[in-house]
Amino acid sequence: MPFSIELADVSKSFPTPAGLVEAVRGASAKFAAGEITAIRGPSGSGKSTLLALIAGLERPTSGRILAEGKEVARGDLDPYRRRQVGFVFQSYNLLPQLSSVENVILPAELDGRRGPAVPGRGLALLEEVGLDAGQARRRPSRLSGGEQQRVAIARALMNDPPLVLADEPTGNLDEAVGLAIVELLCTLARGRGKCVIVVTHNPAVAARCDRVLVMHGGRLQVA
Repeated sequence: MPFSIELADVSKSFPTPAGLVEAVRGASAKFAAGEITAIRGPSGSGKSTLLALIAGLERPTSGRILAEGKEVARGDLDPYRRRQVGFVFQSYNLLPQLSSVENVILPAELDGRRGPAVPGRGLALLEEVGLDAGQARRRPSRLSGGEQQRVAIARALMNDPPLVLADEPTGNLDEAVGLAIVELLCTLARGRGKCVIVVTHNPAVAARCDRVLVMHGGRLQVA
């Protein structure tokens, strides 16, 4: 059965000195394999919190998140985060002391996988996202922003997750490079059958996606 993830009346609240803040309010949606969805909305509308909930980085205060029909937020979230989710951050989050390929294979090592096939897969993924062997040996500080984001995408794919999440993946890039990154994410959905969800402020990025959802005041709506 193709991968899908479903939000069923999901809410998330955080305590603050000023009182309880409802970051996400009753969000319901379904995301399918082979589709790239954009989530737009103003700053503070709950977009990043929603993505963190889907990624298993936060647990919902109420409601359910189901991956392939199974509730995500019950029990240990580590296996779900390691094997079913690839996360691409706006700030890349690459380890500066590691080379590009060492950053890419890190998720496999954290999942207990070793051996010569692992770096081979890392190199193949870097080639797939448009980086050569020379760039694979470089540390992040010797790469451009667009190259670093390509490394981050390759890292997100290392464990072959069915779900790829990207939080403002073009926010630190110029327009041309940013759109190239979006085309890469679209290829993951339409060409490789991944379920891809992108949080973005950029209307040009959203226009390239199959579907656009909007958040206002923590509520998720169809654009």
